[in-house]
Amino acid sequence: MALRVPWQELYFMSYQTGTIGVTQTFIAGSMGITTSEFAIPLINHPDLNPGQEIIDQRKAIGRSQRSVGTGHCEFLQGTKMPNTTWEFDGNAYNLAPFLWALFQGGSSEGTGTAKFTKTFDPPTATEGPACEVWMNLGRLMEAGTSAHSTKIYGAICRSITLSAEGYSPLKVSAEMVGAGIGNVYDGEPWVHTMDSNCGLVWGGTSGATCELGTSAVELEGFTMTITNNAIPRHYGSNTVQKFITGDITVEGSITVFWGDTNHGQEAEITDFIAGTDNLLEIYWGSKSGTSAGDLDLKVNARYTGATVVAEDEIGIELPFIGVYDGTNDAVDIVLADGIDRGI
Repeated sequence: MALRVPWQELYFMSYQTGTIGVTQTFIAGSMGITTSEFAIPLINHPDLNPGQEIIDQRKAIGRSQRSVGTGHCEFLQGTKMPNTTWEFDGNAYNLAPFLWALFQGGSSEGTGTAKFTKTFDPPTATEGPACEVWMNLGRLMEAGTSAHSTKIYGAICRSITLSAEGYSPLKVSAEMVGAGIGNVYDGEPWVHTMDSNCGLVWGGTSGATCELGTSAVELEGFTMTITNNAIPRHYGSNTVQKFITGDITVEGSITVFWGDTNHGQEAEITDFIAGTDNLLEIYWGSKSGTSAGDLDLKVNARYTGATVVAEDEIGIELPFIGVYDGTNDAVDIVLADGIDRGI
């Protein structure tokens, strides 16, 4: 039995648009973070959890102890829904497949000269709640040809949290749920190549540009969580047969400083009291995704609070939810990754 320590960890992601039950390997020519690049340098060391339900019922069997004896049936293996949460430094390249697996039918890709530009927003009634892309998630558990590595198949992204503060990379936390899991894969043939692009940096001259209500705002950071409220359907099977997406919800928080040129003093408190929504836009590069690497995050924010906080500089902490205002979607993400993903 091989000794295993955290520095040996490797995680892999690929995706396919066939059916939820397809078990795909990480082989050259398939799609992952980019074409034929599947390994992703995670910040955490997440478990690929089987999500196994145990039906546990004490029964009258004439014994003073729990039993798995023949005919006693005190424990039964119920349904399972594998799950895992991956954390990594985000950019337009590695975010694209995770956002597609989150927004599903609300995802689109440009054509012609704009074919590498992706847009992710809540699905319309026409686009519907059905899933159109599923991920395979792998964890290399032993070098060589031993069949001990783990893989989740039929996975979608149920929520993504994007956050940054100070001078730091854009942090992504992606929660995935899947249809099935296996623990006897040979990870040796998997393509171990990683994409060469590093995470986007929040601060500095190449950092994010921030706007609130179409005018500039100085932020020290932000956090937002986007959830598709997906429902698993087992249809009498012990594995998930289908995921159905629900409401796309967004919640997050920013802090606007009291001395901000465009949004300082009591301006945002006034908007909170009046129930005025404001378009929050955070982008790297261009807003329209004209160049590979561009990323634009837009949330039409309705504040749910406005608290004056006094630490090293007085500001107003503004928790918010994303809402549709007749023009702007609750959330709208545009990026360009230079890859024709066939969305």
